[in-house]
Amino acid sequence: MGCDMVVAMGAATATGHTFFGTNSHGPVGVCQVLALEPGRTFAHGEMVGTRHAEIPQTRQTFTVLGSRPPHAWGYRHGLNEHQLVSACADWQSKLPQAQAGLLGTDLVRLVLERCKTARQGYELLTMLVTKHGQSGSPGYSTDRVSDHVFLLADPCEAYLVEAAGSSWAALECRGVRAVSDVGLIRQDWQRLSPGLAEHAITQGWWQDDGSKLDFSASLSADQVGMDSALRRWGRATLLLEKHHGSIDAAVLRHILCDHYDGTSAEIDPLAPSGSISLCRHGGRDHPTVTAASFVAELSPEGKLPAFAWCAHGPPCAGIYLPIFLNGDLPELLSRCQETPDVNGLWWRMRALHGAFGSDTDRWAHLRSSLALLQARIDQETEDFCNEMCSLMQTGEAGALRRQTTLFMQNHVEQLEAEFQRIQGALAARTAAVAGASFLP
Repeated sequence: MGCDMVVAMGAATATGHTFFGTNSHGPVGVCQVLALEPGRTFAHGEMVGTRHAEIPQTRQTFTVLGSRPPHAWGYRHGLNEHQLVSACADWQSKLPQAQAGLLGTDLVRLVLERCKTARQGYELLTMLVTKHGQSGSPGYSTDRVSDHVFLLADPCEAYLVEAAGSSWAALECRGVRAVSDVGLIRQDWQRLSPGLAEHAITQGWWQDDGSKLDFSASLSADQVGMDSALRRWGRATLLLEKHHGSIDAAVLRHILCDHYDGTSAEIDPLAPSGSISLCRHGGRDHPTVTAASFVAELSPEGKLPAFAWCAHGPPCAGIYLPIFLNGDLPELLSRCQETPDVNGLWWRMRALHGAFGSDTDRWAHLRSSLALLQARIDQETEDFCNEMCSLMQTGEAGALRRQTTLFMQNHVEQLEAEFQRIQGALAARTAAVAGASFLP
């Protein structure tokens, strides 16, 4: 379980728009799929029942695209119709939670359903954490009390919130920022949970000398994987700074597909060992794999429709499909079964990767084939966004929804056709090799 996140504000990007990306990780064989929940109006007094807490429902929710593991109500990451994005990672503090509270996934969904801006989301998130506290992660082998790191962004602002029990620290992100499964807010916090500094001093975690509390240094507990998380954070930060001023969706995809490429610590995705990279492949000493990847471009004044690029499984050998919030989500993308399911894209992608095994030539062919398809989808999406902007100005909502739904379904069909072509080529090659072995 875990997450790596990156955000680049307008001054650091090629278009002046904000770009947000995340890789969500989980145990090998545990799927994570998409959900597109339309906005709704609720009656006064209705309640929301999360796993461990029940809270009042808001009168109006917004349409949200989210990614979730099996049986989870909330999302590991997502985007709403107002171009607000949010995601959560895991970390562990010294502050125990007296009772079960809201899951990190619950908090991501609640923020996206109820808020229009990152500032509103930050205010709601800290209020909910203070009132209800936190719990661990759903859909996995443990459900221990855990703490979370949240990154929220809209076209103009971004905030990092690190929550410890029912306490928290927060800062506004400017330029670029990378986030991983570790507490990173030090003395640079801009707002702190009331009473937290006094509590840390009382516990002997910080000196009573009038200095500003170092949040992560005083509250971080020793946790498994901390060194790995710090290395991934450092690697993502380095890549963001390297591309500062020219960051776009392609750059974020490149970062999320990284295996410490070109360094002495480079990881072979077919036989991963040693350090854990931003793009994870399950293997020896690597119990987790990237379950879903997500990139969003957030444009000021609604110059672009709300959509995100979503990939199932490790993104270096996958496809980022554009998912629009004003259409109907193809069923292939939303099926979430705990066991292999031929009707779900996540499981199909996993089966395709398994069929190629550890054969480097086959993997090179797979990645080359998918790269060509990705380039075609990218160009079609750019053209389609221009058409959508014209339809949005005329207010033809019905026609826009129909065209958007057909556009997304067409990409799913293109991907299925590519699967069949690749699998056919693989079968033919296997048969040829088997036949050659019988030659005298």
